[in-house]
Formats: sequence, structure tokens, C-alpha cells
Amino acid sequence: MLTNSVVCGFYPALDEIKSSVTRTIMAIQRIKEPDKGQLARSLVWPACIAGCLAEKEQETFFRNFIAAGVDSADGFGNCQTTRDVLEACWQHRWRNKTNVTDTIIEAEVWGWSRTMKHMGYDVLLV
Repeated sequence: MLTNSVVCGFYPALDEIKSSVTRTIMAIQRIKEPDKGQLARSLVWPACIAGCLAEKEQETFFRNFIAAGVDSADGFGNCQTTRDVLEACWQHRWRNKTNVTDTIIEAEVWGWSRTMKHMGYDVLLV
């Protein structure tokens, strides 16, 4: 996932990126339900990257995955911050669009880095 976004750029519409997000989702889906909260807290950075690259119909998956970490964290960790970044990124990516396949450039502009800068977040998601 990270390799593709480094090599290809932050362009969610590229096939390599779509494939990586799908494989990430499939890997997370193999996790047993009781372990998802702990794993979500451990994977906030990759979940943020993959979630920001996700297609519109994949957002619910990432919402639910990160929510498991928020629910089991008891105020500890960065799951809430990750959720905030994902929601803001998606809002900016899809704002004023009638078709989610609109220009690749728009999606790139509102990746995780731009979103965190816009929000004033200067945090390490670990």
C-alpha cells in the first residue's frame, strides 16, 4: 500500500492504489472480531493511509474498523484522531462532486498530508 502511494503518488483512482486498498481491507477482515479494537489501535497509521485512499463505497469499512479502536481505547491512542483525519479527507475529496470518479487531481490534493495540515494536526499516528 505505502509503496504504491510513494511510487504512484496519492492518486486513489489508479488501479495499483485501488488494488492495494482492497488487499488491505481483505487482510483486516481476516482478523477475529475480539482482536479488532486492539489491532485498530496498533494500525492507525496504515489505516489512515489506506482509508484516505479508499473509494467512496469503502469508507464504511474504515469507519467501522477505526471505531473498534476508539471504542476499546478508553481514551488512549490515536484512533479518534485517525477517524477525524479520515472524515475530513473524505469530506474534502468528495465535496462539490457529483461523480466520485471525477478528476484524479482533486483526490490527490486532499490526501492525508494535506488534510492533516488543513486541520492543524502535527501528530504522529502510532
